[in-house]
Amino acid sequence: MSVPPDPHASLRPPEQGGPVDPALAEGAIARIRKQVQGNGLKPSAVELRGVAGQVYGFFATTSVKLVPSVKEGRRAGRHSDGQIIQPHQIDTAIQDFIGRVASDRGVLALVQETVLSRPDHGFGVGGETIPLPQVARNFIAHEACPACRGAGGTPCHNCHGQMRITCYRCHGQGGIPCVTCSGRGQILTPQGPVTCHNCHGRGLSQCPVCMGQRMITCPECAGQGRRVCESCQGQGWMTHNWSVTLNAQTSFRIRTRGLPPAMVALIERVGGARLAADQHAKITPLLGRDMESMREFADVERGASLWFLYQAEMPFAELDIAMGKATIRPRLAGFRARMVDVPDFMDALLKPGTDNLHDAAQGGAGAAQMILASARYRALGDVLRGLIRMPPRRVMKALMDSYPLGLSDATARAILKDASTALSRLSLWPRTMVTAGALAVSFMVDAAFYLYGGRSWLSATLAQNGYGPAMAWMADLLLILLLGLGGIHAIRVMARRSLRTVLEGLGIVAGGNLPLPRPGAPGLWLWGGVIAMALVFAFISGILALF
Repeated sequence: MSVPPDPHASLRPPEQGGPVDPALAEGAIARIRKQVQGNGLKPSAVELRGVAGQVYGFFATTSVKLVPSVKEGRRAGRHSDGQIIQPHQIDTAIQDFIGRVASDRGVLALVQETVLSRPDHGFGVGGETIPLPQVARNFIAHEACPACRGAGGTPCHNCHGQMRITCYRCHGQGGIPCVTCSGRGQILTPQGPVTCHNCHGRGLSQCPVCMGQRMITCPECAGQGRRVCESCQGQGWMTHNWSVTLNAQTSFRIRTRGLPPAMVALIERVGGARLAADQHAKITPLLGRDMESMREFADVERGASLWFLYQAEMPFAELDIAMGKATIRPRLAGFRARMVDVPDFMDALLKPGTDNLHDAAQGGAGAAQMILASARYRALGDVLRGLIRMPPRRVMKALMDSYPLGLSDATARAILKDASTALSRLSLWPRTMVTAGALAVSFMVDAAFYLYGGRSWLSATLAQNGYGPAMAWMADLLLILLLGLGGIHAIRVMARRSLRTVLEGLGIVAGGNLPLPRPGAPGLWLWGGVIAMALVFAFISGILALF
């Protein structure tokens, strides 16, 4: 009796995976051969002796919990743009909402579409919160305004709710002292005292504010007797609202049984999402009946509303690579032939060159020959040529991009430091001598210009032609600029001459087309000396005394 085949047999991870594709190992070897070329080892000396590993199949699970995100607020008035509840019922209402949407097929389909539409298909998505703004609910509760206790306002503190106050001009008397008789009721005339015609003998005239009424409308509340509550804007009610949106909180677990510990550590370090997005691993999401039939391989987190099961395949192997007389055993991971745990083989290959470069950085008569000897290594030559044209930071980036395998950060930093120091010290002494000579020339020119009548003659000539002192100062600045630029050019020419042998040996340019190096620290000394001497001579000649 024949046994029917299992329709899901192809979904089960094999106990012994298939062999690693030889093309992946050859791709890794090709990258190593490219790096060693010109760096002390022939590419043909790099040989693959063996591959110990396989394509491992495993299951992984992404669990999704639906959690609420609540934004709470209050508004003035009595609104009805949400589900009305009592304030103490909000926790129960939110739990009921989550319970309903967690079993809603439409919501679950939305979550599934959101997760599976990612570049990683949700594989390796752990500890992330995916917002679902499409699923939202607004709860509201009406309550009396706590500030005015539902009255919509508070009694006016000025009139105490009476709407009118005593006139501030006449203080409730209805009139003010007569301005004609000063409140006496009589005025003096040549015929003697007579009754004041303005107040008719009362001594008071009508108050211009209250018009004799003794009371006026309260200016604080405009006669309303109360002030509008600012909290509820006079409506007496407040609407307490809770805006609830849904978030998908994920967790990720891998069934690591049968996987090498180094492979598990790599997945945890790099992250499953990156492995899937960069196609280092082949990921197959299992849906529908396939997922249900393979549920025994799922590792679902407790309380999850939704979960995704993935079948993954990823090659992982240890390569035995012969490099001349040495042997290295890096690991190959993924279908993109990523190399991990690579020994620092470039450090060993470049050591004779880096030793020469370190000795050249100490200075000495043979520094140029040691620089050229180290430049026979392609990596070191690229660094030396790069430092002539680019800032050190860009050279460092180019070095690490060109040699991503087997070159440690410490060695790369040491190479950059020694190369920069060696090139700088190679021309430091000639640049220093030229700087001293340029400062001596500047001293003589400034002395002749300021102390022997040159500056005075220039000022007098400019004054005769109608120019003010500003033009003379412009001439001073021009002199400083010419002396400084002339000295800088001399420094760069001398530096190029001293670097000619090294630069031509590095193959940067040939003949008279060598680029002018930067002046470096001697250039700063030159500018400082030129400016200082000009100021000193200007002070001695009395020019600065004008200021």
